[in-house]
Amino acid sequence: MNYTRSILVGLCLFGLSIAGWGQTLSRGIPGFLDPNTGTFKPMPSLVNTDNLPPVTPTKGRIVLSLVAGIRSALPANEVYSCGISVTTFDTTSGLAFEESAQIAATLSGINEVCVITLPYSWDLTSPGSDSMSISYSVTAVGPTNGLPARQLNHGVANIPVPATGATTTYSLTTYI
Repeated sequence: MNYTRSILVGLCLFGLSIAGWGQTLSRGIPGFLDPNTGTFKPMPSLVNTDNLPPVTPTKGRIVLSLVAGIRSALPANEVYSCGISVTTFDTTSGLAFEESAQIAATLSGINEVCVITLPYSWDLTSPGSDSMSISYSVTAVGPTNGLPARQLNHGVANIPVPATGATTTYSLTTYI
């Protein structure tokens, strides 16, 4: 009888220990899905930024000239706008930076025309090895209740971070 009791106690302890082992299993890579680019961005590792030396900001401008041909059946009184978004991840500090701008578009015949200038200033500790992701949006919204609405978001480029003071320009044509 003692032998049976020892086996039962051992099985119970083994069953409880399995629950403890399950707590240390890896659940995957923490991060998020970037809705603008459709790419997975892993969470940065935690880095103590208090001990990093002072950083000279990396500054520059992105200029996007955009012509969006209006091909959707939209009312004449739609309100049009364009936007740009630039994101970077500093590989040394583990910090992420994002800049964005939205402006009203000018209508020229059946085209929506935008020129967006987006200045940026980031405290990157490793600008020579970091990259930036650039995307744009074009939006048409009804003036009274926001309907009908049409929006597109597209990636432009994933490039190395330009030297400080640089102006990076893009000219694009798309359709909405």
